[in-house]
Amino acid sequence: YFRGNYKRFKSVMLHKAITISIPTRGRLDLVSEVIDAAITNATFKGDIEVVLRVDIDDQTMLNIHDQLPWKNHVRIISGPRKKGYQSIHDFHYEVIKSSNSEWFFLLGDDCKITSVGWDEQILAYNTPKVIKHATMWPPDLYDRLFCPIVHTQIVNTLGHVAKHFLFDGYVFEYARGANLFADTNIEIHHAVPEAHATQAREDINKSLEQWRANASPQENQIKLDNIAKDISILKKSLDI
Repeated sequence: YFRGNYKRFKSVMLHKAITISIPTRGRLDLVSEVIDAAITNATFKGDIEVVLRVDIDDQTMLNIHDQLPWKNHVRIISGPRKKGYQSIHDFHYEVIKSSNSEWFFLLGDDCKITSVGWDEQILAYNTPKVIKHATMWPPDLYDRLFCPIVHTQIVNTLGHVAKHFLFDGYVFEYARGANLFADTNIEIHHAVPEAHATQAREDINKSLEQWRANASPQENQIKLDNIAKDISILKKSLDI
């Protein structure tokens, strides 16, 4: 996968290569595992930053920086709670606006990157892409989930990363429609203990069912229209 001369490029680079964006609330133990796995398994550790986006009323998470592994690689930004999980796409975009990296890895606060040299696979690509990881474990629980890795040019072109809180599916659709996907062998493992997997599945399904029950046909159509607009913009702007 590693086709470019990144070692030479990094000597003149004034910004980070990859920002890992993690919106989180009250999950210090899980976030610590996620950060440790990401940096430990990276090849170019000095060019990776992790940015936690926490709520301004989450005093525990606002004051955890010194407790984190690899704390010199971590920044914490804060903002209003807004609609909670239903604002997660906005939280990721806040992280993106606070950074000037080439790539943004939109990671869950309970998702561990377990592939050694995962960053080399991303940095092998030097054109605007949405990179797919290979799988998320356990696959029977998370076969539909997706942690997008998005090039900065795509975000700058659109002026957002997604316009819906189900941002992974949103990004998946515009990347597929604009033919922007790139593959890797990066693997992600869920940090929730296996014993809690069944409950996690139930919680996810319940949350999605509640949203679908409350979502109007107009809201769903707006999402589809926005995705179609994004595909058109990307095709024109990136000359696809």
